Amino acid sequence: MYIEFVGSSGAGKSTMYRNVHESLKKSEIEVFAPIEVCFGKGAKRLLKYEKLANILLDFFSIPWFLFSLKDHSSFVRYAMKRILKGDEVVLNKLLITRSMVRKVGMYYYIAYRHPTKLVLVDEGVLNIGHNFLVNDRQNCVTGREVRIFNKLVPKPDKVVFVKADVQDIVKRIVLRKDKSRRLQGKNKANIENFAMAAVSLFECLYEDSIKENWLTVRNSNNSKSLLESNADEIRKFLLNS
Repeated sequence: MYIEFVGSSGAGKSTMYRNVHESLKKSEIEVFAPIEVCFGKGAKRLLKYEKLANILLDFFSIPWFLFSLKDHSSFVRYAMKRILKGDEVVLNKLLITRSMVRKVGMYYYIAYRHPTKLVLVDEGVLNIGHNFLVNDRQNCVTGREVRIFNKLVPKPDKVVFVKADVQDIVKRIVLRKDKSRRLQGKNKANIENFAMAAVSLFECLYEDSIKENWLTVRNSNNSKSLLESNADEIRKFLLNS
């Protein structure tokens, strides 16, 4: 099963992802990160070296991305058209394309080679829309854009939508040392537009999807009690599939 965690940058989805992963492991439930599915359980230690892990997954996913074109060529054509038409600088367009290739390739590999394994994915295929539908110049995405994207994008088996108030998201992004290249050098107003657009994207995706396949959790703060409560709720949602 391909389980994707989605939400705006700064919503706390990566923190939630790690907590759920550890919670399932402590419950002696076999759960995998994408890199473990590709390279074995011992490969999880590579996550300490994010750039290296991404490079390995980039190379691994390329042939699977090419295989995926027989089923998902319409989505890839649509994504490439949107990326090329976007206002991002050339380097950002290349990075977004690289990310799309990796995410679609990994989706196809997990879906067709390991459909029975419980694979948790932080920022997977749905997050591709975050890369080219969301920007810092407008504070929402249109329903039409979301419907087209949602019609074509490969679908996760389950989705965990991590939400937070926009002001909390903005504060977290401003304080982050590892901001994405798209947000580096942006002022608070730009970041707020970006956060509002990202939240509207995932809320629209939720409304346009099969509701029982989605779980929404709120991360108003990163307190231990809230993280544990949300992790327990997510664990029940995944195991009751």
